[in-house]
Amino acid sequence: MPYDASYHWLLRMDKIRALVTREAPDVIEHHSPFFATLAGRFLDPTSFRIRTAFWHGNHLDTFARPWLEQRVSARSTNFAIAPGWAAMRWLLRGCAAVFTASRAEFATLTLHGVNHVHCVPFGVDRSEFQPRATDREVRTQLNIHEGQRMLVAAGRLAAEKRWDVAIEAMRYLPEPYKLIIAGDGPERTRLEAQASALPRKSVTIVPFVKARNQFAALLSAADAYVHACPYETFGLTVNEAVACGTPVVVPDRGGAQESGAQGALFRYRALDARDMAAVTMSASASGVKQRAIALAASVRDEKDHVLEVLSTYEHLLAEQAR
Repeated sequence: MPYDASYHWLLRMDKIRALVTREAPDVIEHHSPFFATLAGRFLDPTSFRIRTAFWHGNHLDTFARPWLEQRVSARSTNFAIAPGWAAMRWLLRGCAAVFTASRAEFATLTLHGVNHVHCVPFGVDRSEFQPRATDREVRTQLNIHEGQRMLVAAGRLAAEKRWDVAIEAMRYLPEPYKLIIAGDGPERTRLEAQASALPRKSVTIVPFVKARNQFAALLSAADAYVHACPYETFGLTVNEAVACGTPVVVPDRGGAQESGAQGALFRYRALDARDMAAVTMSASASGVKQRAIALAASVRDEKDHVLEVLSTYEHLLAEQAR
C-alpha cells in the first residue's frame, strides 16, 4: 500500500474462489475488513460451511473520526461515517461469528448493528513472556546507566499509533528517564526528528525485535512499558509486558486498558502528553515493579484464546448441521 509497504491489497478474487472451491473448508476466517471480507461475500456458499471474521482494527474510529472531529461537530461526524458503518455491516453480513478481543470493540460493533459478535481476548506466549531476572546486559547495550529509569514502547511506527505523544511526554520527565522505542514503519524519520528536537537525548528508536525471547528480555528489563495509541482493539504488546512483570502505562481509551493485571496498569488521559508523563512517574516508582511481577500470572495464555475460538466453531458447526 502507498503509506505502508508492509500491507498489501488482496485483489485476486478469482484465485481466492478457486482455492476455497478446491479445499472445501469447514470454516473461512476473514482477518481484514476490506478485500478479504469482500471476497467472502461472493464465494459459492456450497464450497464451505461457515464464515467468520476477526475485528483487528476499527479504521473508521481510528482514521475518519479524529480527522472529521477536528473540522466539524460530533453530530456531523457521526452522520458522515454512518455510510462506512453501513458498508461494514454489509461486509460482515452472513458471518456466523465476528470475533473481537476487547470489551470496548464488542460494545462498538454492537452499537453499530453488527450481528453475532463474540469477545474473545487474545493471549500471549506465556512460555516466553514471563518474569525473569533483569538482564543488565540488555540495559547496558541500550546505554541505560545505573540509576536511570528505562521506559520501553514497541510497535509499528505509523501515524495512528500516536508515537508523537509518547515522545512529547519525555519533555516533562526528569533526566533519569530514557525511552526506548522498538519498531519500524513509515513514520520513523519524522519521529526521529521529533526526538532529536527534545532538550536532551532521552529517546532512542531501535529496529523491530523479531525474536520473542529477545523482545521478552527487553520488556523484562524495563522499569515501565508505555503505550500511546487510544485506538487499539486489544494491545498485544501491553499484555506481553504485563506477562513479563513490567508495569504498563496506557491511555484511558481503547482496548489496551483492558489488561487483566489492573494493579500493574496505570491509565492517563488519552493523547495528553503531560498527563502521560505524570502517570509514568507513578508507574515506575519504587515497589511497583515487584507488584507487577506478582500479577504477571494473571495474563491469559494464547492457547486459551485458540481453544475458546475452536470451541465456538464446534458450537456453530453443530448448529449449522441441524
